[in-house]
Amino acid sequence: MAGCKRLALLAVLLGFAFTASLRAGAANDASVGSGRSARVTIGLPPGDDPAVSFAFGDGKLAIDLPRGATFPFDFERESDGLLRGGTVTTVSDSRVRLDLSLASGVVNGIDVGPQSVVIRLTSRFTAAELGSAEGAQSYRLGPDDKVQIAINGRQDMTQQVVVNRGGTLTVPFVGEVAVAGLTVREAAARITDLLARDYLVDPKVDVQVLEYKSSWVMVTGSVGKPGRVALRGGATLKDVLSDADGLTMDAGDSIGISREAGDGAGKIQIPVDRTAFERAEIDPPMQSGDIVNVPPRPYVYVLGEVRSPQRVPLERGMTLLKAISVAGGLTEWASQKGVQVISEDAKGEKKTYNLKSIRSLKTPDPLLKGGDRVYVDRRFL
Repeated sequence: MAGCKRLALLAVLLGFAFTASLRAGAANDASVGSGRSARVTIGLPPGDDPAVSFAFGDGKLAIDLPRGATFPFDFERESDGLLRGGTVTTVSDSRVRLDLSLASGVVNGIDVGPQSVVIRLTSRFTAAELGSAEGAQSYRLGPDDKVQIAINGRQDMTQQVVVNRGGTLTVPFVGEVAVAGLTVREAAARITDLLARDYLVDPKVDVQVLEYKSSWVMVTGSVGKPGRVALRGGATLKDVLSDADGLTMDAGDSIGISREAGDGAGKIQIPVDRTAFERAEIDPPMQSGDIVNVPPRPYVYVLGEVRSPQRVPLERGMTLLKAISVAGGLTEWASQKGVQVISEDAKGEKKTYNLKSIRSLKTPDPLLKGGDRVYVDRRFL
C-alpha cells in the first residue's frame, strides 16, 4: 500500500509537470484556475492494495488499474467536454489500462483512495483568457490571431496556425477555411462539418486561441503591466485592468477611456470615477482599439519652514492646512503670514494666504490641486 501511495504521489507530480507544459503552450505561462472544472471518478474493486499507476503522454493519460474497475459510460459528458474520450484495454487476467484523451482540459490532480481514483480536470483556458463570464469561447477570431487546431486528439493532425489577413487559416485535408468573425466553437463546428463531408467519420475538432492579436485595448499609466491587452468577448474595464496586473500604489482617482467615435468624427473621452468603479457602481464595456489611461496620483509640494518638506500625495478635498500638517506642521521660525501657493499651470498663478486668518475661520481654507507648490516663508524678528 505504501508503494502504491508513493506511485500515486509521483503520478500527481508528473501530472502537474504535464499540466504546466500544456499551460505554457496554450496560455503563455498564465495560471489555470478560473475555467471549467470537472471530476472523473473510477471505481476500484475491493482489495487491500489498488496498485494504480499512471503514465502521461502528448495529450494523453494512461492509467493502469486492477481488473474489475468501473468507469463512466461517457467520459466526454462526465468531464463536461474536458476529455475527448477514453478506451479500456485488457492487459492481463488481473490488469486493465484506461487511455484518456484530453480535449480542452488539463490534469489538475489525481486522488487515489481505497475505493476510487478521482481525476481532477481544469479548463485549459486561464482567468486572463476568460476575461468575462463567456470568456475565450466568445472571443471572435480575426487576422493575426494564433490558434491551435487539434483533430481527433492526434498529434500528427494538430497544428498551430495564424489567421491570415484574409481571415482564413489552413486546415489539414480541407485547406483554407474562413474563420474571421467566428468564435472558437463556431470555427470548430465549421471545420468539423467540412471534415465530416468527405474526409473523416465523426471528427472531433478542438480550436484554441494561443495568441490574441486582432482585438485589443491599450492600457497606459499607473498599472502593473502597461501595454496591449487582448480583448475577449464581453470584457469590461475591470477585466482589462486585471489583465494589466491592476492599479499601482500611485494610481490617481480617475481613469480615462479614449475611444473612436466612428464615422471619422475623431475620439471621445470617457471619464471613469475610480471610487465608483471600485464600488462596482460602474464598469463600462470595452471596445477594440480603446485606450485606457490611469493617470498617477497628483502631488503638491510643501517647502520652506515646515518640519518635513516633501511631496505630498493629493487626496480629495486636500486643503492648505492639511498639506502643511502632512508635512509635519510649521517650524518655530515659520511665518504664518504670506504663505504662498504657486500653481503648476502655464500662468504660474501665485496666491498668498494668512494661516492665522484661516485657522480663525475668517478666511476659507483653500483647496489645492495637483502640482501646486506651497512655500512657507521664514519670519524675521
